[in-house]
Amino acid sequence: MVVSLVACSSQTPGDGGIVGQPCAPKQIVDTTRLPLVEVEVPYRGTVGSGALPTCGTPRIESSLVDEENLPVSDATFTLRVTDAGEPVADLSFTPHSAGPFHFVVQFEPSLRRVQGDLIAGRRGARAPLETLPLPSNLTLCQWPHQLPSGTLMCTDDRRGLLAIRGGQVVQTLSDRNAVPKYAADVAWVNTLSRLERWVETDAGLVLEQSYSGASSNEVLAVSRTVAYGASFVGVTRLRVDGGTLEADGFAVPRTLSAVRGDIVDSSAPGSLSADGGQWWWAGDVACLNPIVPDAGQRCFAGTGFGVWAEPGGAWFATDGQLGVVAENGAIASLPLPRGFLVTFGPLLHADPSHWVLAARDADAGLHYEILEGTFTSGWLDADRIYLFAPGELRVLPR
Repeated sequence: MVVSLVACSSQTPGDGGIVGQPCAPKQIVDTTRLPLVEVEVPYRGTVGSGALPTCGTPRIESSLVDEENLPVSDATFTLRVTDAGEPVADLSFTPHSAGPFHFVVQFEPSLRRVQGDLIAGRRGARAPLETLPLPSNLTLCQWPHQLPSGTLMCTDDRRGLLAIRGGQVVQTLSDRNAVPKYAADVAWVNTLSRLERWVETDAGLVLEQSYSGASSNEVLAVSRTVAYGASFVGVTRLRVDGGTLEADGFAVPRTLSAVRGDIVDSSAPGSLSADGGQWWWAGDVACLNPIVPDAGQRCFAGTGFGVWAEPGGAWFATDGQLGVVAENGAIASLPLPRGFLVTFGPLLHADPSHWVLAARDADAGLHYEILEGTFTSGWLDADRIYLFAPGELRVLPR
């Protein structure tokens, strides 16, 4: 969305201002709410002005056009002033195509012009795999993961890393600073001081190895027996060797570093797939298979900031776009919808009742899929979507 501001003044006696004097509005965070468009489904959205008028009576001039730049005949913009005093325009129409639709709202007398695009989505048809009960006092379930046994792993800001069965906490693995990565029945857990490797047994999760090296501060990818960690100088690979973790690795070459003038940022990968050998981010460069020896490394420039990697592709966000670069270097992207935030990789949300997933098409393109329900947080892994609401965790297939 583009917002332009122009200083204004009261031009007409009696409109609430002093003739010829500025009516500079007070800027606030706007209350724009623009869900995704669905074809043939009545649409309701709100365009906020992001300002509190200091003079005059609020009024608007507005328009909505379709993908052929033709006016949408049944579109209406209704001026409303919120309880906080912000003038907003409530938009309603029924879309007969997927758009995109372009709106323009001119708020007066502040002369604030707000414009942007309405992006289409499709209603999701993913049946939940299951809905898992959670303890009633669990405030958050970060980095959720189900172990093969059915044990649910959750990280809570106050209580740390928890193992949950039947809606009850059966084990606490680490403190609230723990950041986990999972592979099958193994949990690799970063704490502030060490990396721990836990394995699920009939007796619960058992700590089998730990590593206190400086490079354990950030683990990006794991298998059952190998973890790849990033430090300021390179990549550390931690391998299970009996009862200990053995470390090796390599320094980041200049060709794989983010170079800004005389500064070379060799802070290792920003993202890796689970096998530790697919995607490397250095600035705006994504490289395929930088770790696996003789893997035929290829780099793709200009993709943007990496937000998540998975087998077969890496997701990025840049310049109002969300996209994925595939193993052959092909890039597919979509405009980021107004008001939506990247939650985790291709999972986005605008508020608890508006969640969408950027999903791949059969032709390698992308589309936004609207997810049903109200949730306070969400996460992804390679084959599942986890959506958290107080008291339960809904699990959907990818």
